[in-house]
Amino acid sequence: SSSLLSSAIKHVSGSKAIETIFTENVDYFAVKNSTEIFYSINGLTNDKSGIYKVDLSGDEPVTTLLSVGKAKYLTFYNSKLYFADGSNSDHLSYINTSVTTPSRVQVIDDKINNLYLYNGSLYYNYFCYNFEFCSKNLL
Repeated sequence: SSSLLSSAIKHVSGSKAIETIFTENVDYFAVKNSTEIFYSINGLTNDKSGIYKVDLSGDEPVTTLLSVGKAKYLTFYNSKLYFADGSNSDHLSYINTSVTTPSRVQVIDDKINNLYLYNGSLYYNYFCYNFEFCSKNLL
């Protein structure tokens, strides 16, 4: 059964046809390729939250929980899924998606509020001096 408030990951092709790929209460998501999507669900507590992988290569989607805890701003880069770790004060962290049992690894001590990939470089925004937001290039 689906909840009253649900969301879906959809695909829009060049012909503007909209296709629902996966329906789940997704907060953030990142696409690795046409058959693998990573997403987070942020519940009221960390134990009701997590990072998931959905494999769309078969007849039915197969969902796997990769890590328990809150996560925002998911960005996939070089077999690693970078995110603001809500279980760790929104510090920039990653999980290695190519291993069987991924664990969260903190990258920097900054509390980030956005994360994006542009031209092969990973950028993030963080809170800095005088109530401003600053940006850094990570990779």
